Amino acid sequence: MTGGKLPEGRVSFDGNERSRAAYQAGQSILWVVWIAILPALTGNSSRQERSQAEQLLQEVGRTYRNLRSYHFESVATNATEGEKNDERMKTSLVIAAVTPGKMRVEIKDSTMSLWVLSDGKTRWIYSPPLKQYIKKPVVPGGDDGGETSEGKAGLNSAASRLVEVYSRIADNVKEGRLLSEESVELEGKRIACHVVQVKYADTHADGPEELSKTFWIDKNRYLVLREVSILKRRANPLASPSEIRRTINFTLVRVNEPIPESFFVLTPPAEAKEVEGFGQPGSTGDSASEVEAADFTLTDLQGQTFSLRGLRGKAVLLNFWATWCGPCRDEMPYIEKLYRDFRNHGLVVLGVNDEEPEVAQAFLAENELTFPSLMDERGESYWLYQVTGIPTTILIDKEGKIAARMVGYSSRSEDFLRAALKKVGIE
Repeated sequence: MTGGKLPEGRVSFDGNERSRAAYQAGQSILWVVWIAILPALTGNSSRQERSQAEQLLQEVGRTYRNLRSYHFESVATNATEGEKNDERMKTSLVIAAVTPGKMRVEIKDSTMSLWVLSDGKTRWIYSPPLKQYIKKPVVPGGDDGGETSEGKAGLNSAASRLVEVYSRIADNVKEGRLLSEESVELEGKRIACHVVQVKYADTHADGPEELSKTFWIDKNRYLVLREVSILKRRANPLASPSEIRRTINFTLVRVNEPIPESFFVLTPPAEAKEVEGFGQPGSTGDSASEVEAADFTLTDLQGQTFSLRGLRGKAVLLNFWATWCGPCRDEMPYIEKLYRDFRNHGLVVLGVNDEEPEVAQAFLAENELTFPSLMDERGESYWLYQVTGIPTTILIDKEGKIAARMVGYSSRSEDFLRAALKKVGIE
């Protein structure tokens, strides 16, 4: 056998059966050896791909952990299996920061727009649709992403959250593969990228999930320029998995470059008004407690109809949420706890969701959440209450006035809500 090739074609023998038997035995041995070696060779290739992918991910993580300043702009598209990617599902995001203390976040889609800025001394929250802004000093040592009635929590930490996610890109990797090299267009230039596909281990405590991500990584800077994530989730072991696909295309990626101080200071438009808390369209009151809650009528997943006006005399806690929203999922057990603690003390807790009823119902059942959730697929109540980010939780007092508003979630959310409930007589 020459050059390592397996024998091919016909072979003549001199009639010696011993020679024929020896040849056949040798041929069989060669096939056995080849079959034994082949998986090892392919296994080594697979291990090499995984090693290359993981090394690349670790380098990306180090890059994001060591950033001194950054300015990212992106467009994200969410799509549930069977739905088309329409404009309602697109979110534009601007995130910039200089450590420590300076940050700017702008988020916008077809239903909302909100800015959060801080120059380290002053924090601004601006709502372009309302033409209103909140201005407050930054408390030294405080949490700039904490919850208050102004409704700005969650976005404040968005800048650090994006960087944190990519700094931990190599954590909990179940399988990683270096697929290819492709170029991505960024600011009019073609940038050479490694394409890496990653499957992450299931760390979700509430049910089985499968998360896979494909990253386009700048070969020179080790920065993510594009991401496609696919989350498959089963409501129960017998159900078919639902699939949520998220695509993030970065349109601007600049790191460790000077950013003008003015970028972290709000210069409000001439028609914008400074307020203590965001009001409703057409309202004259500046603080949340002076605003009358807008009335709406919606039906929950069990077919029961709720009218806010019909709930006068009781305090109402509205929680706007979605199944794809990570902070919502973290917050909802606390909303459930408040519901169980105070439902017999004059409090009505109502979730509000704009997804398909089947999706919301499966999520609530999977997570054993029992408070009623209203279906608002047209987003009417979102517009009425100017919901500019989720989760948003709004407390309405017994007279039908907005008593508190909280956007986002952190470890202090439950304490804030309990204090707000106490002020309206629920304890």
